[in-house]
Amino acid sequence: MAQARLRGTTPGPSPPSLDPSASMACGSSSADTMRGAVLRAKAQKPEGKVLYPGQKYDLIVSSIPKPRCVAGKALVRVVAAGVNPVDCKLILPSWIQHAFGRDYCGVVEEITEETSAKRGIKVGDTVMGMSSGSCCEYIVADTETMTKVPDNMTPEQAAGMGVAYMTSYDAIFAGTTVGRPPVGENTRVLIIGGSGGTGLAALQLARRCACARLVATVCSGRNEQLVKQEGADVVFDYTKIDFAATPAEELKRIMTEEAVKQMGTEEKRPAPDDFRGEFDLVYDCVSSMEDHDYRPVANQLLAPGAGHYVAINAARPAFWMQGLLARATGLGSWVLPSREDLFLPAPNREKVDNMSKWFGEGKLRVNVDTVVDFQKAASDANANLNEAIDRQLSRRATGKVVIGNIGSPK
Repeated sequence: MAQARLRGTTPGPSPPSLDPSASMACGSSSADTMRGAVLRAKAQKPEGKVLYPGQKYDLIVSSIPKPRCVAGKALVRVVAAGVNPVDCKLILPSWIQHAFGRDYCGVVEEITEETSAKRGIKVGDTVMGMSSGSCCEYIVADTETMTKVPDNMTPEQAAGMGVAYMTSYDAIFAGTTVGRPPVGENTRVLIIGGSGGTGLAALQLARRCACARLVATVCSGRNEQLVKQEGADVVFDYTKIDFAATPAEELKRIMTEEAVKQMGTEEKRPAPDDFRGEFDLVYDCVSSMEDHDYRPVANQLLAPGAGHYVAINAARPAFWMQGLLARATGLGSWVLPSREDLFLPAPNREKVDNMSKWFGEGKLRVNVDTVVDFQKAASDANANLNEAIDRQLSRRATGKVVIGNIGSPK
């Protein structure tokens, strides 16, 4: 094993924070500073209805302090950073200074010998994971939530692994707040929003890693080929099926007929004989306070006595509060409604290493929708990275939005 550069513990901040006196232009790097993507309030209010907080901000490149490595973590030179809905929606107050992003792919620059030996990660390794403030030239990241990037992944794909795949990992393998069985060979799964980054991750995990009995999804019919390629057996087109207005029994009948129609050929696996439009797991990647609410209809589609509804967002504040309280207290089903769960991903060493293994085996593959060039915005004082936010919030991205070319992969 190559010797790590950092042999002791150097005190310093963990996530990069913004310097109030930092340049508002493109920024520049020095021994103590680096360039990073930060949110700044737009000079003019956006036209039309503003659905998401991120629409009120410009994402610009500015000078921010460079972090220093600490024990148990690694200094990573970032190559690419993934963009997630939460990055564009949960905007912190301006006095809480922070850099943009949570997902990253980069190269380890510094790590203590003890941490290197414990984690099996050394200087020069290309890694991926989740870390607050990831869209900048350097981050200090927890080695327990990072993993090596397999040779068959590009930096842009690796940067899209974090939030989307870790969230869906916990949804599929029952790493959520409420105790329930993980998805297995007898499980019928419905993924609402299968063509987005999180939904595509769930399709792959349910089909190729958990080997679910039936994997269905709700998405636009224009994405049918993509989601079936990534693991869906059946696609329910929300532009043709009115999920909100159709009575439950009629909806189940329609979904059963669609399953038989789409799966009932010799070339494909037949639909389960006992399928009646009911599911053991409904994983909701769509519902939010700014958009649709699939929770009521999802509960009507749960298998009696055994089905669970799992969501990553909520359309109603009360459900959000229940989810946060359940997570904070560990009371789970004592706080949340019966057979329902609202959760946040909880990455750890076992999970991220499983991901790396499955990506390396070809079971998983990050679909990259858009790559926005960091250096292009950094080299022009009038440029920004707003394309990344706009594409993410358009709800039209089929896969991950990534900010690339932050640093060299070598």
